Amino acid sequence: MEWAPEILSVNDRLLLLAVCDSESRGEDAATLLSQEQVDWEQLGRDSGGNRCDSFVAELLSHPSLRSHLEPERAADWRARGMLSVFRMETALMRVRDLGKAFHAAGISMLAYKGVDFQLRCYSSERPRGFGDIDILVAPSDAERAAACLAAAGYHHVDRQKPLAYYRNFHLHAVYRHPRQPWPVELHWALDSPFAAGLDPTALILRAARSSAELGPSVLRASPIDALALMCIHLDKHLGHAAWLPGASVRLKAVLIESGLIWLVDIVRWLQQHSAPYSPDQIVERMRQLGAEQSYIVALRLASDLEPKTLPTWVAQQTARMPRRIPLIVRLIYPDLARRRAVDGAAEKRRMRLLTMSQLGGFRPLRLLQFLLPAARIPLTPRTPIAARVVGAARRGGLLLANTLALAQATVRERWGRR
Repeated sequence: MEWAPEILSVNDRLLLLAVCDSESRGEDAATLLSQEQVDWEQLGRDSGGNRCDSFVAELLSHPSLRSHLEPERAADWRARGMLSVFRMETALMRVRDLGKAFHAAGISMLAYKGVDFQLRCYSSERPRGFGDIDILVAPSDAERAAACLAAAGYHHVDRQKPLAYYRNFHLHAVYRHPRQPWPVELHWALDSPFAAGLDPTALILRAARSSAELGPSVLRASPIDALALMCIHLDKHLGHAAWLPGASVRLKAVLIESGLIWLVDIVRWLQQHSAPYSPDQIVERMRQLGAEQSYIVALRLASDLEPKTLPTWVAQQTARMPRRIPLIVRLIYPDLARRRAVDGAAEKRRMRLLTMSQLGGFRPLRLLQFLLPAARIPLTPRTPIAARVVGAARRGGLLLANTLALAQATVRERWGRR
């Protein structure tokens, strides 16, 4: 693999080798370890953050690397790989249990992203990692779904604001359990109420079906819809990275945001599930779901990771992305946009933009997205003018209502302290 060492650290390149399908990746990793010093503690943090422990563990077990690892370190990574398997099995069991509880309450629950892609694209011996468990319900079922989670021992992470606040101003709420390792993200929408487009939740739930792996109580998206869900999620968190110049620069931005596993998800889907569909069929469904731009963004980042093993039509789709770097991307990545190594000042700026505000419950980056022109890929459908006018008025009303709700919550909190 040809990656720019002036942009990607030795840890970055080891992570990328771990998730790639190259037959020479073991030998490539051995060459890398013989030439450069690895920060093993940082590699552990990077691997865990990118949910790639099982892949790194397998890479480090390659015979070519035995002379480069101390026995204790090799044993530690074997243990991390086995722990990944245990955590995956526990996550699947938890989703099945939640599905039964929701089904008993008459709620249709869809499991997507991590758990769904584990079953579609990964083996039980080399599983993907999980940061949380994502479930999707119809908006009308959100209150009852929250009650089911409470009955199962979960509590909302932000006890200061009622669920109604999140229903009005967010797309999901996060719940934790004192004895479960992962939070549960309860989604009733796939895009923020402040977004201009239509939310595709109803379309995806209508096409979803249950499966043998998770039982009759849990829905899973259709194959193309599963891809769309991951593309929408990836674009929401990593979309700006796709507009940077050069594969190494884009991959560095992905690693900064701990999003490598999402690229692997897209790659695996394209390798294993795209054959029954024509490119036009996939694009048409993406348009129906309002996810065409997210799809192109995801394809570009996936082709950076695996430029040689994806279907030939992927390159035709990614060629649609303009070369011009949008202003918002330059503001987020002032270093990488100039093809320079990551620097401290730029890191601090990114931290400020991407850290969740505890007061408002949103990242400052979201304000920039509303204020600055949106990056757009040519030939993707434009939102009609009438819809944009109505959407702008609706978002203005939501912003005002959000400001009032926050002010009321602040007054109640201060009054309670007194």
